[in-house]
Amino acid sequence: MPLTPGMKIGAYEIRGTIGAGGMGEVYRARDTKLDRDVAVKTLPESFASDPERVSRFEREAKVLATLNHPHIAQVYAVEETLNGSVIVMELVEGDDLSTRLSRGVLPAAEALALARQIAEALEAAHERGIVHRDLKPANVKVTPEGNIKILDFGLAKNVETTASGSGSISESPTLAARGTALGVILGTAAYMAPEQARGKPVDRRADIWAFGAVLYEMLTGRRPFEGDDVTEVLARVIEREPDLDGIPKETPVAIRHLVARCLTKDPRQRLRDIGEARVTLDDVISGRHDDEAAPGVAAPGPSTGSRLLPWSLVAVLAVLSLYLLARPVPTTATRDATLSVSLNLPPNVEFYSSHSLSSDGSVASFIGVREGVRQIYIRHLDSFEMTAVPGSESATVATVSPDGSRVAFVNNDGLLFQAAVDGSVTQELASPVDIMAGLAWGPDDQIVFGRNDQLFRVPAQGGAVEALTSGGPNDRMRHERPVISTDGSFLYYQAISLANDRTIEARSIDLKTET
Repeated sequence: MPLTPGMKIGAYEIRGTIGAGGMGEVYRARDTKLDRDVAVKTLPESFASDPERVSRFEREAKVLATLNHPHIAQVYAVEETLNGSVIVMELVEGDDLSTRLSRGVLPAAEALALARQIAEALEAAHERGIVHRDLKPANVKVTPEGNIKILDFGLAKNVETTASGSGSISESPTLAARGTALGVILGTAAYMAPEQARGKPVDRRADIWAFGAVLYEMLTGRRPFEGDDVTEVLARVIEREPDLDGIPKETPVAIRHLVARCLTKDPRQRLRDIGEARVTLDDVISGRHDDEAAPGVAAPGPSTGSRLLPWSLVAVLAVLSLYLLARPVPTTATRDATLSVSLNLPPNVEFYSSHSLSSDGSVASFIGVREGVRQIYIRHLDSFEMTAVPGSESATVATVSPDGSRVAFVNNDGLLFQAAVDGSVTQELASPVDIMAGLAWGPDDQIVFGRNDQLFRVPAQGGAVEALTSGGPNDRMRHERPVISTDGSFLYYQAISLANDRTIEARSIDLKTET
């Protein structure tokens, strides 16, 4: 029986119909206890007695309840009615992506920004062992503010609790469910991975394929595989290669390669992790990639965490190795202990960059985004409370002092500040500062930063700026990513060739002898 306006289900009062689809009917409702609008999802009456449909519906509720991410629609509750269960979900305003695409191809900047958010949401789901299996534009809502929410994990399965490689027809997305026409595709054919279209067991690589298909459509205005009916579309998915020449010529080479990797038919050769797609999109959007960003792609603010290209990971390991070999041998067991920290983000806050830990192990910090505003957040590890640092708005890169009482950060204008974590003191220290080069705060209360391809230091309380390295044209290397040993004796950093020959070195400076 359909729900009608005025009907109450627990604390939720039905206000009207939002829509209906193969996986359920959706209604707008009011949470009378918390005074907020919500979405209520129920199975269509024709499927209420279908155990298979009911099972998928209940699975959707359990799957969504385990996910808490700003780009995934949240589940608030499951309520029982005389006609079965309903899911109470976050109400997401705005058009779905398919509606946006029906109005024409998206501008490059918008396409890449939306793709980056989709990748971040899938990354969060995959880290929980959850595969969506039905990613498509119709399941991506775009809010008026330009944020996305992925909807309808109704076809998702938890890969950690399902036997892999069974080949069981129950794992196939091409089931002919009772009560439906023979051969109905659970999911949309145009976005199915070849192995999914063949009815084989799928894993996160099926979502990566679907992500590539959605990104292709946002860039070109058309699907990578089209046909007059489902059979023709599936045949093309299985047999044909996508027309990558259809992607606009001005699209960055890195994005063209990303689409190609996602739409590789052999899952063994496909992009292995959606996090790699997010990093690539971060690099291109912020202009950190080798080739030029697409025209009109604006940088939302650099994130130092993704500037390194894959080949430079060797250098990162080398720097860490130098640090571990050169640091003084701990004299107590406590100094040699490994500290693992897990941070739960505050409500409505997204992680942005620059996670750091004070060298005394007392305070963790990172830059987060809440309602479009970047700010530094800190947590004293003897407490569960996480707080924003007043005055740190527009921070792009940051670090925390060795004792955890202060933070240093660079804003959008390239100004270096230090501030007390309670906001009582904020002081400008230097300008201009290279926001890509990173920051380090040593035990001698000196802050190391980059400028003009060199590394400099300045007292945390203010004072003269001193050059530590002679980078740039002097040795044709760019110096960045400083790390200071816990006793303050050594500075470690990486040097990258300015000649674009991919030369990269791990270097150290004895800060006492300046060798």
